[in-house]
Amino acid sequence: MRRIYVSAVTKPKILRSPPRSEKPVRAMYDRWYCSPYAQSIAFQLQEAIPHSHAEQIRQVAQNEGTILSRIQGSCS
Repeated sequence: MRRIYVSAVTKPKILRSPPRSEKPVRAMYDRWYCSPYAQSIAFQLQEAIPHSHAEQIRQVAQNEGTILSRIQGSCS
């Protein structure tokens, strides 16, 4: 088994999973799919890499966000 780690700047997660792609919610799905949410990025990685599994490592993501907030706060 091989692993790769991907780091990405993401928005806070609003939706846990993709909305159903039925016509009335298609716009919601498109917005979710095209937004930099950790889950949408993981979903797209799984689409692009056959037989893969992608998941968010929350602790790392939260720590990165805390560090970025502190850096941005000190530069203001």
